[in-house]
Amino acid sequence: MAIISCVGIDPGYTVGICRLLWSDAFDPPLLARRVLLVADADSAEYVLHRLLDEEHDSQITQRFCGVEKWAPGAGGGPEAKVTRQLVMELTEVMQEMGYKVHLRTANEVKPWASDKRIKAAGVKGLSSVNGKSRDAYDGARQALYVSHWDAKLPDPLLGKQDA
Repeated sequence: MAIISCVGIDPGYTVGICRLLWSDAFDPPLLARRVLLVADADSAEYVLHRLLDEEHDSQITQRFCGVEKWAPGAGGGPEAKVTRQLVMELTEVMQEMGYKVHLRTANEVKPWASDKRIKAAGVKGLSSVNGKSRDAYDGARQALYVSHWDAKLPDPLLGKQDA
């Protein structure tokens, strides 16, 4: 059994992180485990390392990561500087851990990685994606997007790969 790990990161003062583990023991591959986390900017690198330390498991054969890219129209000020810095730092961390990293803006990801798809994938519970968990769910959008478009896993709404 091989496992595909897909991580999504939404950087900022509050960093949303999501890891989705897919098992190819099923046809189509099945989402076997999901983790949603929120960290502050200063702790994000540490949290990623702790989350991914267990990935030395030989069953994980492919690693993909989506990091939300800072867009110039997203505003300026201190948070923009923190976000831009985190995009670079966390991308480097993920690459060092063997991940193929893709940077995409929220505008590229959110139309496809909708609330409906997140719920269909089993990532979204009954709570709203707004409020305190918003950053974690934005990380989940990135993870779900790379799961389908980069790792070529099934679209949760269609249950097949050629969506």
